[in-house]
Amino acid sequence: MTGKTHKAGGMLCSIIGFAILREKGLLLPEVSEGIQWLVMYPFCIWGSLASDLDHNPDSIPMKDIPSTAVNKVLHLTHPLVKTIEKASSESERKKNVVYQGAKFLDAKHRSWQTHSDLTLYVLIGLLYCIMNNKFTFLSALDVSLLSIVLMGISLGIIAHFILDMITPEGVWCIPFVLVNAFLGIFNPRLKILPEKIHFVPHKKFFATGGKWEEFIQKVLKWATIVASIWFFFTLLVPDWKSLIPFTISF
Repeated sequence: MTGKTHKAGGMLCSIIGFAILREKGLLLPEVSEGIQWLVMYPFCIWGSLASDLDHNPDSIPMKDIPSTAVNKVLHLTHPLVKTIEKASSESERKKNVVYQGAKFLDAKHRSWQTHSDLTLYVLIGLLYCIMNNKFTFLSALDVSLLSIVLMGISLGIIAHFILDMITPEGVWCIPFVLVNAFLGIFNPRLKILPEKIHFVPHKKFFATGGKWEEFIQKVLKWATIVASIWFFFTLLVPDWKSLIPFTISF
């Protein structure tokens, strides 16, 4: 999916995700819900594009200082990879442990660093530690702000992954990769689990930038309009549940 689609997905996910967090009682108790969403929203949009910071520097979707810094970290070993490639043959590189390690860490588009569930595990783990006061040097205000920021980024990344999983390229599933790697010790050709998760076939129709993406953009647009109306109504009318004759839960 292109940046425009991912940004639209981030907008929708900020509303739906926020509603789920509110329903599950995971919002901060002493902060206005509307203010929490306002703080969370820009970070959700950033998160919805952040996975594509694995592009080369000229193609990254955001060129602000934090995004550029993330991009540089993802390509930290790239100069070493290029240096070794210029100075050695392919057979030599296959035996070079330093080269193999540097190449493994050098991010490519849709690589494991940014397009795998590992990203979410790290963010959710960090969020858990912050919300449970594992970092004792943080003040109560620090914890509140960081919790909102990480919730927003996590929702944005979830939106990015969902949209990428409805393209043929999909998203890496690290547990499946590890299982296949373990089985490969006994039989290098044995791979019983799909290492990438995608919900559409490898057909040209579902490729990025085609008719399928145009359709997804329209769905996101109308879903966001409906979700926005509902979202602001529930903020203005906190007791809205008492107005309907059935129960809504997530």
